[in-house]
This record gives sequence, structure tokens and C-alpha cells, in this order.
Amino acid sequence: MSQVPTPSPEARFDALYRTHFRAVLSYVRRRETESDVADIVADVFAIAWRRIASVPEAPGDLLWLYGVARRVLSEHRKRRWRRGRLSARIATEPAAEHETISDPLRDRLLVLISRLRPADQEVLRLVLWEELTHEAAAAVLGCSVHTVAVRVHRAKQRIAKKLVLPPPSVPPTNAATFKTLDTQSSETWRSTTP
Repeated sequence: MSQVPTPSPEARFDALYRTHFRAVLSYVRRRETESDVADIVADVFAIAWRRIASVPEAPGDLLWLYGVARRVLSEHRKRRWRRGRLSARIATEPAAEHETISDPLRDRLLVLISRLRPADQEVLRLVLWEELTHEAAAAVLGCSVHTVAVRVHRAKQRIAKKLVLPPPSVPPTNAATFKTLDTQSSETWRSTTP
């Protein structure tokens, strides 16, 4: 008994593309606007090329391509929806005004933040300035939520160690004053970060 030689990955992909291109193109055209069809079909076949070893033999290969196309279409729609939401959000937000008042504490915080590692600077910008949740920041950075939480915590600790607050003008006399000062210092942290 002789075995049929296994085609090379290039030959297999070429056959897959020639056999099913029109079917995938029609599938996508029925579900998406014409301006995006070419990009989506290209993404489908790019995935097929990367995963050519896991593409099933005929007749399952076309069904596999349809499944990939369905997922690519879904991701494409999510991206379009996010882009639309972001555009709407940008359009409704007022333009940021440049601060003209000099605040020594704010300036000191900016210097301390600039001395952190780039990864810590970025996580602080995302969480404090962009007001992203730890989950959203983790998605942007491509890491776990736990990693974001640890980076934020450690970066704040590094800044707090080096940040020297001026002494109060009146020495504290009771516990209520200490509580007020503690609240003020944490409020200063939140309000001074741009």
C-alpha cells in the first residue's frame, strides 16, 4: 500500500484559498458593509495560514473557515462599536484647559512620577489620569488585574516615601486635627494628579 504524500503547508493553504475564497467572500458580504469585506476576508485567511496545521480536511475545512469568519466579524463589530463610543465620548468632553496656576506640590508629584519606571508611570497614568478601572488598565497593558493593582500600589508607595509635605502652620493639638491632616494629604494626592 502506498501512502499519499502530505502536501506542504504552502500547497495546502493555496488549495484552501483557491477552493474557498469565493464562499468566504460571499459569507462575509452577506453580513458586513462592502467597505470592510476585503479586510475581514484577509483576516480570515491570515488566521488560516497561521493555523494551517489545525485546519481540518475537506469538507470540514469550509465550515472551519466559516467559524473563523464569524469570530472575525464579531471582533470587527466590537472594534467599530468601541470606536463609535470613543468618538462620541471625545466629542462630548470639553477641551482640556492648561493650568496656569503653579502648584509646588503638583510640580513635585510630577517630578516624582517622572522618575518611576516607565511601566509604573504608564499604569499610574491609566488608573489615575485616564480614570480606568484596574480591569480596563490590565486590558490596555496586556497583563493581569492583580499586576495592575500591585504596580499602582508600589508606585504610590515609592512616591509617598519621597514626597515630603510641608509641616502644618499650626501644630496639631488633638486627634481630630490628625485625622483632618491625613484626609487632606490623601485628597491632595487625588486632586494634584492631572
